[in-house]
This record gives sequence, C-alpha cells and structure tokens, in this order.
Amino acid sequence: MATRPLSIPVLLLFEALLFIPLLFSPFTLRGHLFFPVLLALYIHLVTSTTGSPATDWSLVLAITPQLFKASDVLLLTDAERDLRWTGHEDENPADYNFRKKLAWAIELVNTPRGVGWNWEVPYICYVGTSSRRQFILSRLPRVIIYYLLLDFLEHLNPPSSSSSPSPSSFSHLSPTHPFTLHILLQTWSFAIKSYLHLWLIHTLPALFLISTTTVCPPSSFPYVMGPVGAMSSVRKLWGRTWHQAARRQIRSHGIWLAGGGSGAGGVARKPGSVCSAYVQLATGFAIGGFTHAVAGCMATAGQGGWWHDGSGAGRFFVLQFLAVVVEDLVIALVGRSGMVSGDWRGWESESGKGKGEGKEGYGVEEQWFRFDSWQRVCGYVWVVVWLSVTMAPYVEGLRRTGVLETRLVPFSVMDWVGKQMQ
Repeated sequence: MATRPLSIPVLLLFEALLFIPLLFSPFTLRGHLFFPVLLALYIHLVTSTTGSPATDWSLVLAITPQLFKASDVLLLTDAERDLRWTGHEDENPADYNFRKKLAWAIELVNTPRGVGWNWEVPYICYVGTSSRRQFILSRLPRVIIYYLLLDFLEHLNPPSSSSSPSPSSFSHLSPTHPFTLHILLQTWSFAIKSYLHLWLIHTLPALFLISTTTVCPPSSFPYVMGPVGAMSSVRKLWGRTWHQAARRQIRSHGIWLAGGGSGAGGVARKPGSVCSAYVQLATGFAIGGFTHAVAGCMATAGQGGWWHDGSGAGRFFVLQFLAVVVEDLVIALVGRSGMVSGDWRGWESESGKGKGEGKEGYGVEEQWFRFDSWQRVCGYVWVVVWLSVTMAPYVEGLRRTGVLETRLVPFSVMDWVGKQMQ
C-alpha cells in the first residue's frame, strides 16, 4: 500500500498549533476549535511516510504524546489557572505580555515531566543535581560507560534487515521459545539498547549545556530514567524505572475517564475507589499501547495496509496491564495470609525520602540493584522472567517492521580500535 511522503510544512504546522492556541485569551471553545485541527494534522502525518520505517516509528513516538498533551491542556485542564511555573504560582499566565506568554506556552507543551512547574510528575530522580561539579562528575563517567556498552551491544546484535537478516544477528530466530540463549540475547539487547539510547540522547545535551554555560541550573536536568533498583515489580518498572515522559497525559486522561475530571462523568463514579484506580491504570497502558501501535502501523504501511500493526505493540501493553493486576492480586492474598509483612515491592522506599533530603533523596538507595532481602530479589527475578516472555514476540515484530535496521551509535569506538589494530 503506497503512502504519501511526509509533509514537512504539515509537521511544522502541527508543532506550532500545539502552543498557538494558548496564546489566545481563555475562552470556552478554545480547545474545541483548535484540537480537531491538530487531530486532522496528526492523522495526515501518521498516514504518510518518511521512507524509513525506523524514522516513521520514531516520529510517531514523538508526536503522539504531544497530541495527548494538547488534549490535556486544551480540553481537560484550565491551563492558565492550573499549570504554572514553580515560584510563580500567584501569577496568572493570562495576564502575561505576549513575549512571556509565548515562552510559557512553548515550554508548557514541550516539558514532558513538568520539571520546574507546579505539575511536576512524581518520582523524578534528581541525584547529582545540587551543583554543576556534582552534575558533571555523576554524568560524565556514565556517558562514557553507557556509550561503550551501547557500541558493544550494536556489535553483539547488529541492526538487521526485515527481509534478509544478517547471519551474525540473533534477530532471525523465532521468539516461540523465549528462554533459548539466542532469543534472550536478542530480547535483552534490544531492551538495554533502548534504555541506553534514551539515556544518552537526553544526558549528552544536558551535560554539554551545564558544562559550558550558566543558562540553566543542574536541577533542570534530572535523570531521564528512574533508579534501576526500583524495578522489583512490573508496576514499578513502568511507573518508576522507565521514563515518565507521558505521565502527565496518562494521569489527566485516566482521571477524566474515571470520572475525576470536571464534567467527565466517567466510568468510575467514586474517586479514589478500586475501580477508579484500575481505570486510570488501564488508561496508562492503553495510551502507551496506542502510541506504539500507531508507530507500528506507520512503519509497516507499505507491507499490509496502514491499519496493520506488524510490531504487536497492542498485545505487549495489554499483557503489561494484566501483569500488574495479577501482581496486586497476589500481593493482596499473600499479605492477608501473613506470610510476608509489608509490601515486597518496597513501596515504602519510594516515598521520595532516602539518603539525602528533598528531591535528591529519591533514588539514592536504589540507583542500582539491591539484594538486601529475598522478597526484593524475587521481585527482580519475576520482572526479568516476565519481560523475557512478553518482549520476545514484540522485538521480533519490531524487527519485521524494519524499525531495528538503524544503528544507534554515530561513531563506533570498537570499529575504530579494530582498524587501528590491523
């Protein structure tokens, strides 16, 4: 199925219309007038192609959260009343002059986690941001190690073509038996590379900016990922360790669907109820599944029709939701039996107060894996086993879409060393 080439003017117009509506004085139908236009532009973009499955996939993963963010600030929230800079809560953005309101609007729609805002999402890891020296010393060694590790993984499991996989790659093997060595290497190579790549593309510009200028304080750039040691359950893996870039949109739409938003009605009439909690949980995984499924559709539009998601993203995210539900059920049953005291997932350590005070206290004790209790170790094992089973078909689906054909390192240190030794 042929698709039209991506229109750069349409993409630029979409990006501009994310913040332009916020420049107008608030009026009742502001969101209802502008959001349909944004939605039409979004549909036009995701039914086109850049010519590269990997670029198509990345584009959708970028603009779909933006669409939900627009829905949040234009339809579900009184932006001027509720969304303000930290330290300026008593200022009404509606009263700003044009230049200041433009800065407020652009930053609002392009700040995924609300750092420096009164709506900052919880569980952001600020470790190492108290001074420029501490920031550089905490980030620079990791940048070097993570880049070399990413380079190594690129050689261990190199990018492969969806049509003719490399004999040296593990990605041509069937994921039917996820615990074979080759499938485990393929699956976890993809997972770790995704983590490292996201970490590096966020940290490298921040490190350069903090090292060479005084434009922003180090606290403007907390870690993009949460502490690795927090992933002692599937719930905490996705709600603490993985990036929280879409958490604001997920929460606002979840609350609205559960009946907690103004005029929402919702499916859960009682805020704070178990039903409300699971509606919000399901909304989070539904938004994640929709985002990645649309990315799969755009990447495979030329193979099986636009509405065909060859990656299997929807199935993957449904399984993650079901895993959290089962976790909660098992923990409730174990807790009632008295076999384990407290919550083996270690929620109490997630209070944001650890070794340190204020924001920097969160994540200090869980930066790396902790083996100080058998319950926590069992949690790590469970998460690794579950991801090994559910990620294997998803990674194979991504390979078939052609998403994994692109190299993630612009310069290979291993290749350079190899040439020098010849």
